[in-house]
Amino acid sequence: MLMTLVLTRSYAGNLMALLAVRHISEPYHSLREVLDDPSVTMLWLKDTPVSRYLTTVESGIFREIGDLEREGRLLWRTHLQFTKDKDTWVRRGTHVLMDVHNGLTMSIAKDFTETGECSFYESKEEFLPLIFAMVGLSPLVPALSKRITSITEAGLFFHWIKSEDSNSTVCHRVPTKVTVKTTLLYMGNVRDHCCWTRC
Repeated sequence: MLMTLVLTRSYAGNLMALLAVRHISEPYHSLREVLDDPSVTMLWLKDTPVSRYLTTVESGIFREIGDLEREGRLLWRTHLQFTKDKDTWVRRGTHVLMDVHNGLTMSIAKDFTETGECSFYESKEEFLPLIFAMVGLSPLVPALSKRITSITEAGLFFHWIKSEDSNSTVCHRVPTKVTVKTTLLYMGNVRDHCCWTRC
């Protein structure tokens, strides 16, 4: 009888371990969600067309982001600082890294190569996805815009990114629910069984 009880409890513990699901938190999927959370600070690249846009735009959500600098919730960082910030502030969850899609993809791929796990995620909402820019009134703009658009629409641009780093798509849209397969161990089981069967 004791053997049956021990085997039954052991099987139930293993079954529960196989059915355990861990939920991976992804709290931010839009700019609005980041703006509405007063506990998070945004990190943006400094001295870029995006940084100039955020400081000069007069209305809308990007104006709200620009205003966060006065509150201390927006920091301008260099590329070298981004790597350090990702491994400290962003990993802790106190800061959010804001960059163009390909910049984030390469950063996440590099982290996966170093750690072997997907520690970060990209938001579902895209904003300012590519920033190929030049002087607005240049006669080259229409010709270059047409070529850049066709390269991007054909998928060639992202193919180049993928060929540059083979891990660039490993962490793209990973599942937020993961089945955890570990054995549950309760040290008091044998003692409890003995008490119940009057050993």
